[in-house]
Amino acid sequence: MAKGSGRRTAFGKPAKDPLLRPFRPMDDFQKQMSRLRRNPAFTAAFGKRRTEAEVAFQIRRLREAKGWSQKDLAKKVGCSQQAVSAIEQAGYKRHSLPLLRRIAAVLDADVVVALVPRRAA
Repeated sequence: MAKGSGRRTAFGKPAKDPLLRPFRPMDDFQKQMSRLRRNPAFTAAFGKRRTEAEVAFQIRRLREAKGWSQKDLAKKVGCSQQAVSAIEQAGYKRHSLPLLRRIAAVLDADVVVALVPRRAA
């Protein structure tokens, strides 16, 4: 594909919406993440959100592996579909251990909590 020959609007201008731009392979994502991780501000922010995001992604992956919808999981756990949706958001901060244990039980998983000493500066 020639440079600048991505999708265009009805007026022939390049599309600004990132969803309309041509798909970039995962390698581009990895390269961008590598560049971003060299930025101390990004690294600090990424580290703070990483745990929240990992929990959300793990729940979603396990749920989807079973072929369940959020509504299916909610029914089995005893909460609302909206609660499952919120928990599957990377920025969700109100995790409770009892709810995570109920979710893990129905997903055939274990909850592991670890306190790891920070590295000395």
